[in-house]
Amino acid sequence: MSRPLEFLILILLSLFFIKSAFSEVWVLELSRPLTSDEIRQTSLEQFSDYPSDYFRRLYRAEGKLNLLEKRLQNLSDVKINKAEGVYTIQAQGLIPSPERPDLSADPLLPYQWPMIGSGPQVTIDVDDINYNTLTAGANVDIGLKNIASKLPAMLKREVIVAVIDSGIDFNHPDLKGQLKRNETECAPEGGIIADGAEAEVADNDQNSLHGDCMGWNFMAHKASKEARFAFDDTGHGTHVAGLIAAKANALGIRGVFPQVKILPIKVMGAQDEQNQAATSMTDRLARGLLYAIKMKANVINLSLGWPRSIDTQYLHQAFMEAINQGIVVVAAAGNNNTASPIFPCAYHHVLCVGATQIDGQLASFSNYGGHVDLAAPGDHILSTYPTNFFPLNFSLTGYEIKNGTSQAAPLVSGASAILKATFPEITLDELKARLMAGANTVVEALGPLSRPRPTLFGTLNIEKSLLAQPAPMLTPVFKELAHIPFQAKDKKFFIDLRIKNYWQTAKNIRVQVSLPANLTLEKNLFEIAEMPQGDSALLHMIGSLESLNGDHQIPIQVAISAEGLPERIFNHILPLVRVFKDDEQIAHSEVVLKEENHRLADIRGGILYPNIMSVSDPHQLLSHPFYSLARVESEGPNFGIRYFFFDLKDGKLSERAESLFIRGATRPLALGITDTNYDGKADLEITTVARTGKAETDKEFLQFSYFDFELRELFAGKSHWRYTPNTVALNQENVFFVPAPLPGVGQVATRAFLEIGPLPSIYQKTSVFRAPDKSVVVRLYVLVPEEKDGIITLTTKLLDPPAFYEKFRKDFKIKWNEQIAVIAPLAADRATFKRGEARILLSVGKGYLREDYLLTYTSLGEPKVEKMNLQGRRVELDLHYAATKLSSDRAVRGGADFFVGYQGLTSVKTTALLRENANGTQTIPSTGGGYYNYPRSTDHILGFVGAYQQDSTGSMISIFQTKSRLLFLDEKIKTAVRGPSDLLNIERTAYDYPIARFSFLPGKLLNDLFFPIVTKGSNGLRPALFIDNTQINGNRAYILEAQGGQALVPAKYSFLVPDNCKAMNPVSIQGQAHQLLFLCKYNGNVWGMKSFKLE
Repeated sequence: MSRPLEFLILILLSLFFIKSAFSEVWVLELSRPLTSDEIRQTSLEQFSDYPSDYFRRLYRAEGKLNLLEKRLQNLSDVKINKAEGVYTIQAQGLIPSPERPDLSADPLLPYQWPMIGSGPQVTIDVDDINYNTLTAGANVDIGLKNIASKLPAMLKREVIVAVIDSGIDFNHPDLKGQLKRNETECAPEGGIIADGAEAEVADNDQNSLHGDCMGWNFMAHKASKEARFAFDDTGHGTHVAGLIAAKANALGIRGVFPQVKILPIKVMGAQDEQNQAATSMTDRLARGLLYAIKMKANVINLSLGWPRSIDTQYLHQAFMEAINQGIVVVAAAGNNNTASPIFPCAYHHVLCVGATQIDGQLASFSNYGGHVDLAAPGDHILSTYPTNFFPLNFSLTGYEIKNGTSQAAPLVSGASAILKATFPEITLDELKARLMAGANTVVEALGPLSRPRPTLFGTLNIEKSLLAQPAPMLTPVFKELAHIPFQAKDKKFFIDLRIKNYWQTAKNIRVQVSLPANLTLEKNLFEIAEMPQGDSALLHMIGSLESLNGDHQIPIQVAISAEGLPERIFNHILPLVRVFKDDEQIAHSEVVLKEENHRLADIRGGILYPNIMSVSDPHQLLSHPFYSLARVESEGPNFGIRYFFFDLKDGKLSERAESLFIRGATRPLALGITDTNYDGKADLEITTVARTGKAETDKEFLQFSYFDFELRELFAGKSHWRYTPNTVALNQENVFFVPAPLPGVGQVATRAFLEIGPLPSIYQKTSVFRAPDKSVVVRLYVLVPEEKDGIITLTTKLLDPPAFYEKFRKDFKIKWNEQIAVIAPLAADRATFKRGEARILLSVGKGYLREDYLLTYTSLGEPKVEKMNLQGRRVELDLHYAATKLSSDRAVRGGADFFVGYQGLTSVKTTALLRENANGTQTIPSTGGGYYNYPRSTDHILGFVGAYQQDSTGSMISIFQTKSRLLFLDEKIKTAVRGPSDLLNIERTAYDYPIARFSFLPGKLLNDLFFPIVTKGSNGLRPALFIDNTQINGNRAYILEAQGGQALVPAKYSFLVPDNCKAMNPVSIQGQAHQLLFLCKYNGNVWGMKSFKLE
């Protein structure tokens, strides 16, 4: 394959396909355990030898699920109760005190603000130049400095903390001797008993892991020598272990609890693509947990997590086994500044830990919410690091500074180990009660655009927890609440809230639940006479919504008091979700299939992944939504791709009787509706990768195929156009269309694009006195259809050949030293496209002194050239986007042009080119926009989402994505601007909205998926975003509207998608408000479509 074509295919594939994060590895729960012969016969692997009925029936297998089912068909009385996928999980990711602390003689202790409190300072980068300095104050440390010297006399037992992570540097001087030795398999002189070939390595404890002297490496194959050594190859696990157990040895740093023993369990690390054991993780994590249980760990630290969408039963069951054995499980809350719960933090009984920064506030990156039990220092944390690694943020080998809730969790694990060692008979409930009773208050963040970020309790204080006296500890269990479901028909909602007492018996308990004014509870005050330690009460509440137009995010406040106890207030944030059942506004119909074996979606891990795709209609030519399903047919001589089509009319999705076969196609890329022959009717364009023959060595090319909407060839014998890049690769991001002659047919719409590239050979003028033009500059390339031997081939030519610029300079008196730069092709709405116009913005001048011109092409010949007045705005280096123009009843994509210039990490410059029509004639655009500095200095702007010109308000609304929010800029020109030197008088309103992001998965950043749409309100069409939350929460989708100077998700647009359904891309018909569509799978091969109009 030629390099240009390979590059082109990669670009197109990235636009039209999303690579799955799921492997073909399964954990199968069978109806009964298998015998040894049956295991060999089916090639299954027993998940673990952990002695419980559930895990005896659990097996691991690789391959397609349907093939695994066939393997088990020959076994009697065996069926698959549940099949769950195996997923990959990843970890989260100073100025010393001038006074020498008394805590220990470790020389790096002055850098450890979590240990010593006031004194150290940290600098936080705002951008590449600016930074803020924060100083540690009182009560920001973990409460160790006053109690540390007394701890040795208080300890009554040895405690083991299992660090399930990336392994540990066994030879680090601050950790050597701190690891738990399995004496049955450790040689007295060091190393492993009978270390050598597998047959010689001991398994004296009979746990099936030969040679597990100091932990185990679940990244490696069980039989390999590497499995016996949980060596750290990323630095994460060593950093975590040092915070728990680094020795007080006058050498480096000090850990929370130097007397503890660490059990290293490696379940993640540098990924090895050659090793299947290193490509998945959830099964390794479950096995690691079961190993920690068998090795008698007292505390388990997990500085890692996963979203709800990939939570599995076998992982949950493994955690419950640990909890039932009385093991304290501590987990990091996550680093994405969101209230969306992650696992294992969201499991009941797991201690979920957020992170604070040096000034006592919750760190800007920390997750929050009532499911976060407490917080601990997690910003600018110094700890141990593998001695063979080069630290990036600290100047001494063997130590590194890191940020994250991954650093906060081990501080709580160390505190839990101290409590376990001090109170040998302590229960999980009492331990949690002590941590809660000792917690300090988190400092509230104040500033522009700030929102409440609650946690259940405050920040860790070990001294207060140790000295806490028995008393009732009553809290709400928010972890059991993922959302508040409601029914739209009667506006009823339901909340089941559990109240638990973790310590001494409580009497005369009073619980009051408060919600915002637009939500009314039938009963919000509850009285409980008595609640012994460990007991709980479930409060069932029914309420009603005053309106479905209010925000779906609901702050919930729970006030609890009891006899002898002051009232304590707990806060949480929960989303209202609209359930589908009995909702008369959600239309449903069965999908009518012509072929019964169609797979409209694949099912992986219980989640639907649709194969059926909506066909894009950018110029709104269709009267109803249109869908396609592609099937590659490689058997027989006539290889290619067959396309099946579906019409959605009156809420009913029906397959067409006709299908299309694209002979020679090997890979589907895109489908779209266009008007290729300019007859005002919808045509179908199908883009594929194709070959001249079936062999992989045969010539490969990109193919554009054209049909009318009745699926007939659009140009008889000339409907398949081949394109092989030779001069430059097609840039899909800057494509526009111009009329070009198709031999024997007439004018057709062909692709042109803006790209940096060389001068095509047909324009080269060389002689003995003139060298070839080898310049690589921005040019306007066009793909011209030409016929040769009955085949239509697209040839790369120029819309702006050198002769054009020679004439342009002459006609407009452009000086020799003035630069000419092509800025961007302007957006083409339906009317512009119908006229066959392509408009290009051109800039001429030196430095900042420039003039602008508009080129309008209606053919491949010379364009019409007009001088423009951008009123002093410069957009040469800005990115261009098509904006949607909104009237009271119609949305026109491409009705305006929008330019964005990024001025720094938190600053943007915006320029809008708004079109004015006079007697139906396109005139010179006017401009508007300005500069904006986002006040959240550490929440950097990542990219542009969409822009809307709203006629009803006269404003331009643009949407940007930051690290943790969606930022809306509502800009309006207050004063008419005419002269190029006039200053723009801009009225701007800025507001933002938090989004869900998840960065635990290695190499992947999961976040809400955004799709710009329009909804209809009382004042006409509104800018909005369809947000698919299923990557994180598995079953949620909602609509975020810009209305009245705020971003709002109305409750009516917050959906709890049924498990058997998947949200599709919203569709809009001829510029009307979008409608939501959900594909649903029922028993057998029965499919359904649910739809909801956003008006």
